[in-house]
Amino acid sequence: MKSAVYSFWDFGSYSIIATVGAYIYVAMINALAFSSGQFKEAMLNGIYISKNTALFANLRSFLERERKEHELRFPCNDIEEIVFDHVTFTYPGAEKPTIKDMNFTWKKGEKIAIVGYNGAGKTTLVKLLMGLYPLTSGRILVNGVDLEELDKEQYRGHFGTVFQDLQVIGQYGDRFRKLLDYETNIEGHVGSFAVPAEQKELVLENVCFKYPGTEKNILDNVSMTIHPGEKIAIVGENGAGKTTFVKLIMRLYDVTGGSISYGGHDIRDYTTDEYRAVIGAVFQDYQIYGATLAENVVMGEYGEADEERVRKALEMADFGNRLKTLPKGLDTELTKEFVEEGVNLSGGEAQKVAIARMFAKENANAVSILDEPSSALDPVSEYRLNENLIKNAGDSTVIFISHRLSTTRMADRIYLFSDGGIKEQGTHDELMALGGEYCEMFERQAKNYIT
Repeated sequence: MKSAVYSFWDFGSYSIIATVGAYIYVAMINALAFSSGQFKEAMLNGIYISKNTALFANLRSFLERERKEHELRFPCNDIEEIVFDHVTFTYPGAEKPTIKDMNFTWKKGEKIAIVGYNGAGKTTLVKLLMGLYPLTSGRILVNGVDLEELDKEQYRGHFGTVFQDLQVIGQYGDRFRKLLDYETNIEGHVGSFAVPAEQKELVLENVCFKYPGTEKNILDNVSMTIHPGEKIAIVGENGAGKTTFVKLIMRLYDVTGGSISYGGHDIRDYTTDEYRAVIGAVFQDYQIYGATLAENVVMGEYGEADEERVRKALEMADFGNRLKTLPKGLDTELTKEFVEEGVNLSGGEAQKVAIARMFAKENANAVSILDEPSSALDPVSEYRLNENLIKNAGDSTVIFISHRLSTTRMADRIYLFSDGGIKEQGTHDELMALGGEYCEMFERQAKNYIT
């Protein structure tokens, strides 16, 4: 982390702090890798951004370009009117537009509520409104001036008051509020015990967790013991607490009740970075950076000495055939955000790159966590990839999370989460014989499974 900060500090002679500060706000709302999000995500993930990486060069070029363009843009001292004029937006690589030929006018003082089902485009609309994504077609006019010609930092500065009138209703607003409310002292924590070199038991005792300012526990009195080398499946519907569970294990959050111990000590007694170093994790909300394929796998500076492990990691993640088609192989730039000739991967391909990161770790993982990393794949491809993941995990403890149950038969033990607790547990055969919720879910999905 410090290397990233020092590299950028050494580069910037203009007000880098002001620029980064503005983009930290923008990137917290921006879940994809558009410009400023690249820097924010890199910093949060602790990527070593040395001057020799393509990501550093791309970010440097972007910041310099933004500085020059900032000098030429129109000021935005107030927002009287915003007009969407035949606005269409399609995510890179997607076939259908998320926003299609949208027209509306908002005037200062009006109260507007944006509602709709998940996937209806509510969040994308807000991001377009803030000028976070370039439009596919159409234009957004602010006080009669094209949004692309405005000083966007000044424009976005008005949104503290604009959003008092423009209310976005849905999961996006709720999650963003929780992110802003959540204060953590986890990062940089120095513990009093050394993390064991060998694999140890992971024990959860009456674990509870809730976000600050909320009443309901996301997890409520969850207890389990995971033995070294066990393969554990966590299943359940959306909102059951599965992803929160693994983030607590990684100490991305701290429990609000109960405890999590590893090797006989509470994980809060270990130095955070040292504890996480024994865990390899791939989450469903992975990030692909505007850097080379190799740098995206090693998550830092890449050299010739790394080539063999990077190639092997990509093969293990079932990316080998796609690698052969890339124009510059491991040196191919990913995304078109900074480089026009960059390659945009499909959702499934990007997930395989994210999975390869776990295989490319130089030190063996004591615990491997897979939080629905193959959700963009069809059931057959997902089964094969997860089978490969478990096989290549060796003696590591594996915890995998899934909506789809095609992989659960490989697990030593399955835990079905419901309403923040463990509703059912056992092997696949035991839970099928039980005839409960797991059995019902499995039979409902059975048509997608490989036999």
